[in-house]
Amino acid sequence: MIKEKHVQCLIIGSGASAFNAADCLHQAGLRNLALISEDIYNGTSRNAGSDKQTYYKLSLAGDEGDSPGKMAADLFSGAAVDGDHALIEAAESARCFYKLLAYGVPFPSNRWGEIVGYQTDHDQTRRAVSAGPYTSKMMTECLQREVEAKGIPIFDRFYVFHVLTENNKVRGVLTLDTEDEQKPELCLFKADFVIFATGGEAGIYQDSVYPEGQNGANGILFEAGARGKNLSEWQYGIASVKFRWNLSGSYQQVLPRYISLNPDGTEPREFLEAHYEDKSKLLEHIFLKGYQWPFDAEKKDGSSRIDILVHEERQKGRRVYLDYRENPSSLKDFKSLPALCRHYLEESSALFGTPLDRLRTMNPEAYSLYLTHGIDLRSEALEIAVCAQHNNGGIAVDSNWETAVKNLFVIGEAAGTHGVKRPGGSALNAGQVGGLRAALAVAGRAAEYSAGPISPALGRQIEKQEALLRQLLQNTGTPNVRAHKEALQKRMTRYGGHLRLEEGLKQLLKEAGAQQDKLEDQVLKDPSELKEALQNFERIRAQIVYGEAMLDYIQRGGKSRGSFLLLDGEGRNDFSDCVQEISQEAEGFRISWRKVRPIPERDLWFERVWADYKKRNQRRFSEERRQRE
Repeated sequence: MIKEKHVQCLIIGSGASAFNAADCLHQAGLRNLALISEDIYNGTSRNAGSDKQTYYKLSLAGDEGDSPGKMAADLFSGAAVDGDHALIEAAESARCFYKLLAYGVPFPSNRWGEIVGYQTDHDQTRRAVSAGPYTSKMMTECLQREVEAKGIPIFDRFYVFHVLTENNKVRGVLTLDTEDEQKPELCLFKADFVIFATGGEAGIYQDSVYPEGQNGANGILFEAGARGKNLSEWQYGIASVKFRWNLSGSYQQVLPRYISLNPDGTEPREFLEAHYEDKSKLLEHIFLKGYQWPFDAEKKDGSSRIDILVHEERQKGRRVYLDYRENPSSLKDFKSLPALCRHYLEESSALFGTPLDRLRTMNPEAYSLYLTHGIDLRSEALEIAVCAQHNNGGIAVDSNWETAVKNLFVIGEAAGTHGVKRPGGSALNAGQVGGLRAALAVAGRAAEYSAGPISPALGRQIEKQEALLRQLLQNTGTPNVRAHKEALQKRMTRYGGHLRLEEGLKQLLKEAGAQQDKLEDQVLKDPSELKEALQNFERIRAQIVYGEAMLDYIQRGGKSRGSFLLLDGEGRNDFSDCVQEISQEAEGFRISWRKVRPIPERDLWFERVWADYKKRNQRRFSEERRQRE
């Protein structure tokens, strides 16, 4: 028998965006809410980082002038960005940041209380700040404590695999309770509002820096009627694969040695050397990977040449490593270093020794991080790949982060509010701002809704999903759930990564379509694989939608841009002032292009703003007046 629960608002996710949305809803007065998590201790927010994980917000120190308008203009300049999202993320950034500070995230300040920042990539001022390698983890933990302290229910180990809709309005979700992996149970959550904070579509790539447990849920959102936006836009960069971690910043600035080996560990060689006549330029490019970590098509002849050469070496069947135990053979002496490298290392008191010596001097935490994960850089090299790291596109949302499906909201990386390029750290801010906006929108409308009984149409949706579960559990033969997962992930890395071809994307769609037709016949080794079998449906659906969007961009004459390079010639249009949207329909896919929404004109006269604010929050002010009387 299906279990059933009912709440007004359901938040799905386990990261900083999800916990913030729940906290904001509680602060706004909503009490009938709950949070669902596939695994509360999994996900990107809690398990991802870098040598100095960045949070991007309005500048709060120094004498340089900053404003929401200036920050919005910088976000908007990233291309294919809607101006309302840029302005909202800028305007609400300080509010969200100070909340995190109040909740205990240790962002540093000087002795006078200024939040001193630094300049990050695609940034025109010093808005970036960091709490260290685990900034997002600290954010998640602090917000989780607040949610738990407020008594907001958390349903852990529930996997959401289907969104229930009726008349283009969300009615709830179907989940799999996996507390007992051998006896997964179907559970229905009825809800008037649903907020998805499920992260980027990580499960479709093989070479990925996302944590192993991060999958994404955009596939089921497409199925529910949500539109995709700018799905071709991703970020990729060099990362370790044994322990998944971005190798940016000091990991590159200490000038490690790039080597490759045969799969059996034989024939080590410094493969970059053969591609650079100017060895000084090679060292400069390695160094610059610290600042210019994501692959950038515009830097294909600069620092991003390293990414291309790493990828090509792996395509030859060789394994690629960063070795910190020896200097690159190009580094004959420190006097011959390019001036930029020499100055940086000298100012960092690290102009000596091996790459590991320099790393332990400049950033000892970067060394100890790997040590805590069982990797000693003194005795082994780091295997690396060019990995998917962030989806700059995602689900199309409005200024309240609501999708095309009424009362269905998407926040965090799952939402497509970023454009082609974004300032480093802006994703953490966007996740917090999106959670705030969605919560305020829900709280303002919550009194208008009350979930009714299950209609015949909803009943048929549920019955269809129940039948699929029964079929999967009854299929017999050689188990192949994991094989299906690996096949689709390899395909996406090969055809839909940072190097793309039109014919390759056509092949991706051909293979993915054929695989999709076979998924109902997946064979499980036992019931514990039911969740992964359902995830394969989500992954393949997402892969097809993303592939269609990528192919459409090329066929319309799009150029290499952002973090992908087109290998079969340059197009004519970079579509910098346009947004691509895609929806799944009965007859196939509907793809449209529109101009970006400009940065809104806004009223800055206080008395008019105050009057409008009271009007928009009339219910709140009426309640306060009633309580006073």
